[in-house]
Amino acid sequence: VEDTIRIGGKDFLEQSLLVELLAQKIENDNPEITAQRLHYVGETDFVLNRVTKGEIDLWVDYSGTILTQHLGKDRAFALDRSNHELRALNMLEDEDPTYPTEILAPFGLSNNYTLVMRKSEVDQKLGANRADQTLSRLAEAGRSQRFTFGINYGSAARGDGLRGLAAFYDFDYDIQLIEHDDIYRMLDERPDVDFVLGFTTDPQLAYTEQYLELIDDREFWAEYRAFPLINEQYAARHPEIVSSISALEEQFTA
Repeated sequence: VEDTIRIGGKDFLEQSLLVELLAQKIENDNPEITAQRLHYVGETDFVLNRVTKGEIDLWVDYSGTILTQHLGKDRAFALDRSNHELRALNMLEDEDPTYPTEILAPFGLSNNYTLVMRKSEVDQKLGANRADQTLSRLAEAGRSQRFTFGINYGSAARGDGLRGLAAFYDFDYDIQLIEHDDIYRMLDERPDVDFVLGFTTDPQLAYTEQYLELIDDREFWAEYRAFPLINEQYAARHPEIVSSISALEEQFTA
């Protein structure tokens, strides 16, 4: 009997690629299954809303997001990496037995937050000491000038996003909201934007040399390992799909 699995993704490129990767893997392994690809659903909250309504069966999220956004854990908890993977795998069931989701084994890639600037402006923005390319140096420089950050809405509002980062490092800021996939275009075209909040897997950081990632020297951010999550009832009906997804365990690095 033919069945459909609905695979959802957040509103940035990596998520769209993961939706397609999962869809192709499932369809190739299970010809009787049709994958409905739901690209660019929205921010984390939009995806979770559709998950709880039963409109998404499978999606990918990240360990730091699972701990801080799904479960409301604080930064110190999320930073405890000694049992980070084990906690991410078991935390949803332990904390909320009614949550209809099973977390499968991680893909092997991490997609962490990173603060990015134009490399040509290091002296102007951070001062003469080019060797100090840290968020602490940014905070110090930000006490004598007010910087503008390009950022998507979700990352601006989240406690582990810019709001939490600025409180932790103690600097003020202005923001310009933009979709994540357009932040580097903003950095290229808008001289009034000083920094953008990016992801470490953004292809612009790998294939161009014009950007500089600042070092999170005080370790504000936890690790964000990619985990597939599947509706428990769907997984119970289709163990063969769980097997297909599990075959991707630790197959990617980033």
